[in-house]
Amino acid sequence: MKIVILLLFLAVSQVMFSQSDTTKSYIYLTYDEYIQNKPSVILDHENGDVIKYSFPAGMQTRLKIKSGDIVKIYKPGEIWGYKEKGVLFRQFSNYKQKDLGWEFKCYFKVIYNKEVVIYSVGHIGNVAIAEDDYSLYYYSIDLISDIKKVKDDNLNSDFSNKPEIIDLIKKFTVK
Repeated sequence: MKIVILLLFLAVSQVMFSQSDTTKSYIYLTYDEYIQNKPSVILDHENGDVIKYSFPAGMQTRLKIKSGDIVKIYKPGEIWGYKEKGVLFRQFSNYKQKDLGWEFKCYFKVIYNKEVVIYSVGHIGNVAIAEDDYSLYYYSIDLISDIKKVKDDNLNSDFSNKPEIIDLIKKFTVK
């Protein structure tokens, strides 16, 4: 019995270690691939594999990967998300543009994933008008729910009976 438990522990540890390896990146076409730990693409940065936003990223947020002689560009909507060097990014249509009748998909960096998922999206400021770099914060109930901006109206609507979740989100997002 002890041997079976040890083997099970080693198997689970191997899976968890392989997904947290900081020398690799993983492309997940679907949420199911992520949950099942079966990425469509595994990139090994020690072998020169690269993952980055394709130029011009701008309104496209295209993801470009290079592995050996192969270059692949993923257009918005082609993947669920990716994990780069241990950090998970989830693609989602920006809610504000959806309301206006057009879609802008971007990648949200997961900074917390337990009772609720908290995301950040970094923005680069404009040096010409003395604007600093900044991050905007978002949340979702889980990794497949709609992503919403962290603001009091949203938090009170989603967590009116769970003030501890509101406090948790604010702890991560209020500077």
